[in-house]
Amino acid sequence: MEVRLGGNLHKQQVSLVTLRAPGNGYSRALPRPGVPMTSTMSPVAPTRTDVTAAIAVLLLAEATLFFTFFFIVGPFATLVRLLPLAAVLVLCTALYRGQEWARWALLAPIAFRVWRVVLLTAAAWGLGRTGIALFLTFIILAELFAAFILLDSYLVRRQSVRIRL
Repeated sequence: MEVRLGGNLHKQQVSLVTLRAPGNGYSRALPRPGVPMTSTMSPVAPTRTDVTAAIAVLLLAEATLFFTFFFIVGPFATLVRLLPLAAVLVLCTALYRGQEWARWALLAPIAFRVWRVVLLTAAAWGLGRTGIALFLTFIILAELFAAFILLDSYLVRRQSVRIRL
């Protein structure tokens, strides 16, 4: 099946021929012979993989922090340490199932955890506990990376919707 598309892009004539492979639903746009083709940059819509990667990084950081304190410090105040992990787990599940409000709700536990762990990391650096300080620094970076992925995928999706309109 062949579909021809044409249009004006930045005051230059562009014409594309879209070829569909039979049976698999994939298509490929090829420049039409004799018509100059300009390269266009369009934002790529976020995939489900972006959100899944953010969820995986966030859960890994939270679980690592919880189980490290559980096994090294001991089971003292386990419920207090388990509550943020449970909240993040529930919010990640909601986000994975497509609830967009969970994206914004996840930023609160991330901000709280980073705020608390930054103070702990500063104390570890001040006391000369380099190993603990580096471990906590990597947890902070993982949580901030997950927050960045969540925000970036929202902003890219919002920008791609605005371009389509």
